[in-house]
Amino acid sequence: MNTSGSSAGRVTFDSLISYDTAKYICLVYYVYLGPLVAAFGIAFNIINIIVYVSQGFRDSVNISFITLACSDIGGLLSALWYGIGLNPDFVRLVKYAYSPSEFMNFTAAWPRAYFSKITCWITVFITLERCMCIVAPLKVKTLLTPKRTAVCMLVLYCLGVIITFPHAYLNAVFLVWKFDLVSNRTFLGFGYGPNYHKIDLIGGFINTMSIIIPLGVLILSTGLIIVELQRKSLWRQSVANSGGAMDAAFVKRDRVVFKVISVLAFLLIICYLPHACNFTAYAIVPDFSLTGKYVLLYGVMWSVSWISEIINSSCTIFIYYFVSSKYRATLNSLRVVTCLKTLILLFSAKKNVWTQL
Repeated sequence: MNTSGSSAGRVTFDSLISYDTAKYICLVYYVYLGPLVAAFGIAFNIINIIVYVSQGFRDSVNISFITLACSDIGGLLSALWYGIGLNPDFVRLVKYAYSPSEFMNFTAAWPRAYFSKITCWITVFITLERCMCIVAPLKVKTLLTPKRTAVCMLVLYCLGVIITFPHAYLNAVFLVWKFDLVSNRTFLGFGYGPNYHKIDLIGGFINTMSIIIPLGVLILSTGLIIVELQRKSLWRQSVANSGGAMDAAFVKRDRVVFKVISVLAFLLIICYLPHACNFTAYAIVPDFSLTGKYVLLYGVMWSVSWISEIINSSCTIFIYYFVSSKYRATLNSLRVVTCLKTLILLFSAKKNVWTQL
């Protein structure tokens, strides 16, 4: 996904995009904008975890939101490291000890792809759970207990490892020390096993389906939620009116949860469309790859997907805060912002003391 380096001798797709344009776009998205947004996103998701842990684990959806935040943090940390590792100044600082595109794909891009997949799956799981709550609410409450939800989250994480990293655990791609005769230096880069092409073909297809199918399910379930909520809106209101304040509060809480999940699902669908398109193109267009003749278009398209997924992982706090009054009340009661300001002041005071000494 990195386009740095010389373009001499490389067949490129210059009819659509030039080398300099592709390099500039990738540099902005990967090295500058991506890490900046990721740094804020990590802090926001830590706040999400604190809030939902404070609300307790009696509601299974809280467990899902916590694991979703953990997945987002993992993906954002990978994006942050990717931006640092591709930064030309950092590469010069470590004296070109690695191939930027190969080493960073192995240590950051693949983990980022893993956590992106987990984020997508957890969102689909939450949406399906709420969808079933509309169809059979009593059965879902007894079937998906908090403990079972936690087990489901663990299964999703383990399944993601199996699907995302076949190149690594089947020894198809690995890191090796290489020697460049031109620059007379040794650096870390990709090594390829004899089964690379076969595993890459199968793995590419599986990874494509692991994104496209969940997105399709997410679109259908989100649409069903919206339709069913509209259809039952009058009925729920009549139940609340006849049942008193407690039923009215339950209906309001129920609708807020559905609204939060619907907005989350809609945001993920929009932000993951480039990801799905890239995987589809990778699977059906042989030269749409890091080593193919469409390498420039490949880099630009993945940089767009990269930044859109980072945005998706970073802005959930705003959805929770503006849609859910319970989240907003919990956050205000914790006074996280005040605590952060206190920590900053303490750190500054400590720094001043050390300076005076």
